[in-house]
Amino acid sequence: MAFGFPAHFEQVITLPDGISSDDFEYLLENIGWRLVSSHNGEKWSYRNGVNFWSWGEDIFIEKLSGGEYKVRSQCLFPLQCIDWGKNASNVRLLHDALKHLAGYRLKN
Repeated sequence: MAFGFPAHFEQVITLPDGISSDDFEYLLENIGWRLVSSHNGEKWSYRNGVNFWSWGEDIFIEKLSGGEYKVRSQCLFPLQCIDWGKNASNVRLLHDALKHLAGYRLKN
């Protein structure tokens, strides 16, 4: 559970073996977040709607080097200082989806 203004969670994610940046972009298109902006396949901004835990979240993704991506989820409401784990859950959702896709690729 994060505490700060606004509450947020940030992590660097490395693409699993066998997952390309094109696969990653396809996954982002289908994860269920609403795309707000995209900049040349290098930066993305998504929005997750209102839920029981917050007034919604902004999810920012930035491509780094070597198959790494910085993922930051933060509450929309700037004065929300506790997120009850929702921002970490957003980042974990993306990470788990990548692992699932990598496992699927290995089986087929």
